[in-house]
Amino acid sequence: MLDLFERTGWDSAYIFLTSGRPPLILELLAINTIFLILFILRRITGVYNKKAHTSYLVQTLLIFANVAVLMQNDITPYTSMVLRNLHLS
Repeated sequence: MLDLFERTGWDSAYIFLTSGRPPLILELLAINTIFLILFILRRITGVYNKKAHTSYLVQTLLIFANVAVLMQNDITPYTSMVLRNLHLS
């Protein structure tokens, strides 16, 4: 088992992930992992709120984040146009 771990091409995985443009599935996985970690930390700390609208809000944010990643090539021209109009970029 350790031999398999040592034979893994970690350097190529590192180069792939730091090349600047990981595949879509990795971007979605990263966003969903962040939300999962925040959910677990919230449960561990005991800050558990049983209000239904809070969980709906978090689920809505997660869906919007996933849609933003999926549609980023279509959304980018509009966001840059808005930022130019606001003189932020």
